[in-house]
Amino acid sequence: MSGNFEYTIETKDFYFKYAKGKTSQRGREFHGYDEIIFYISGGAHLIYKNVQVSLSEECVVFVPRENFHQMALSNEDAYLRCILQFRSRGEIEKLMSETCGGVKLVSNPSENTRRIWDFLIKASRAVLSEGDAERLLCSAFSELLLEQKLFGCEFADEKSEASNLIVSAISYIDENYKKNITVKDIADAQNVSVSTISHVFKRELSISVYRYISEKRISAVRELVQKGANLTDAALSCGFGDYSSFYRLYKKQYGESPYEIVNKSQY
Repeated sequence: MSGNFEYTIETKDFYFKYAKGKTSQRGREFHGYDEIIFYISGGAHLIYKNVQVSLSEECVVFVPRENFHQMALSNEDAYLRCILQFRSRGEIEKLMSETCGGVKLVSNPSENTRRIWDFLIKASRAVLSEGDAERLLCSAFSELLLEQKLFGCEFADEKSEASNLIVSAISYIDENYKKNITVKDIADAQNVSVSTISHVFKRELSISVYRYISEKRISAVRELVQKGANLTDAALSCGFGDYSSFYRLYKKQYGESPYEIVNKSQY
């Protein structure tokens, strides 16, 4: 098949996509759902926390919810992948946590893992009832995690290609994002200039310092709301000076009202 394309299967709790071409997830380095990515081809470079690694073809990436990650693509139009997401909370989320505590990469998945993805691709081109779609995606997500937990290939070694400056700066932000920190505060803590810390973030993480801080705060808000906190209280406790500032930022970055966090936490 040539050209760009996209096939999807979607239910209340699950979402599957088989696609080639530009991604709609740019700018969502943290997200409130568990995700498994079957990277097929396209020249991708995975960035997460202080790790940067070039992806081999047909590898699998496990991404628990609210973990920073992104795909840096050398040719976005050639990006071919399958993505399986679980949006709710429950036994599958627990299984994801038990299987991998953070972003994990499997460079050489088993034949059974490949079989699961091949079947999902085939099913995405069929007409499925809502019940069949739910059963299929729940089964696939569970089987991928269970196989990895019980019999899976070893996770790839985390060989960091990030600088010590990035590692230290991220640690500082993760510890202080609830405070009214600025880029200057972060730079001062690392004994470098604002321009240096800004340049290094862009070069190594393909994201601005400000964007990392705001995404980290929004991620923390989602976590609190999903645990039952009031949306306004959660925003204020996670470093936003007032609710209106949080509202404007969320609406700008996600194109929807932040009240959707509450709706999605009620799945």
